[in-house]
Amino acid sequence: EMEKAEIGLREMHKINISVDEMYSNVIEYSQASWARVSCEINEEDIIVHIEDNGIPYNPLDFKAPDVSKPLEEREIGGLGIFMARKLLDDLLYEYENSLNHVTMILHRKK
Repeated sequence: EMEKAEIGLREMHKINISVDEMYSNVIEYSQASWARVSCEINEEDIIVHIEDNGIPYNPLDFKAPDVSKPLEEREIGGLGIFMARKLLDDLLYEYENSLNHVTMILHRKK
């Protein structure tokens, strides 16, 4: 799908890392029995939605890790969300109709 839309390698890389990190959070924390990933591509944006039926779990509530500390002194968790926030232009969460919704937006470079 992304190849057909002529998505650049850098954009594809940012989306792939972000989807991997955010989907990992669904598996790790939401206790969902199913999850769905969908992608919408238009002239301006690449938008990826992750929806699951797990418990309400807002991954954006994770406190950003202190990356200035040495690795062995950092608390476990939060690095994937930190990376996704850095790679994406917008990262949104909503709990609606008993579903978690994460939306990732990357503006396409002209």
